[in-house]
Amino acid sequence: MEIVPNPTLVAIQMAPFLVVLGALYFIIFKPMLDYLEARERVIEAGRSEARKLEEQLEGRIADYDARLAAARAQVTELHTRLRAEAQASADHRLHEARAAADAQVAAAVASIAVEREAARANLEATARALASDISARVLGRTVAVG
Repeated sequence: MEIVPNPTLVAIQMAPFLVVLGALYFIIFKPMLDYLEARERVIEAGRSEARKLEEQLEGRIADYDARLAAARAQVTELHTRLRAEAQASADHRLHEARAAADAQVAAAVASIAVEREAARANLEATARALASDISARVLGRTVAVG
């Protein structure tokens, strides 16, 4: 029994192994490695394109945010201006209504004063007539009231 292998036998057995290994390399391993490298290139190109699109999207979002902020500022300014105009209009109407009410109150006070003076004169005349009538009845003669 020999412990050292026969070099011819080893060479004969290695030949089919090397042929199969070469065939596997050209038939399976090389195309598979080429496919994986191409796939990696496509993935990297996709990632690069995605980064570019993301940068564009961020730019557009920033632009839209700026436009939205400007629109909000315009709306706030318009709202403030319209509120001030409405307040001024309301103040003007209130002032006119108060002036009209004050005029009506003054006219009513004047009318009441005139009516009061007329009523006072009427009451004085009636009181004199009653006093004269009562005096005449009590005294039995006509009395001059002066």
